[in-house]
Amino acid sequence: MKKQSRDQVILAAAAFATRSRGCAKWLLQALLCLLLLSEVSCQGKQEENRQATAQSDPAALADSVEAAALPPPDSDVVDGIHVPTGLIADEGYVLVRNNCISCHSLNLVKNKRATREGWLSTIRWMQQTQGLWDLGENEKPILDYLARNYAPDDMGRRKQLTEVEWYILKE
Repeated sequence: MKKQSRDQVILAAAAFATRSRGCAKWLLQALLCLLLLSEVSCQGKQEENRQATAQSDPAALADSVEAAALPPPDSDVVDGIHVPTGLIADEGYVLVRNNCISCHSLNLVKNKRATREGWLSTIRWMQQTQGLWDLGENEKPILDYLARNYAPDDMGRRKQLTEVEWYILKE
């Protein structure tokens, strides 16, 4: 929700809550409290995540594009996957981790498949409606990483069968 529309919703709900009675009033007040607490919690979550990351992997807090674009240490990579995050270990993964984990689980990134344009559209949607900040010079390397590692699979419903041993049915 955009900040202006969020504030308008809170004011409208508060006005409605004051006119309501009984359970409806209590429910609306509880929802308002939850809405306000979730906003405060989301703002604090970003700082908590940065602190936790600093303790477990200080190098991951690199703010420069050059430093964050480096591949992860070999000790953290198993079969091409960065074990602590589950992301594909490739150039730019740190930028994705540092920018995405502030607001949501990396499972959302790992499970989504999109073209470069699709990822850009998702970023723009998050900026317009979810409060994602301007990525600045980080946007291109983030898009490069996502488009390269989390592009759509062209496999249909299931992977095609390979190395099939065909045989003739006898009547």
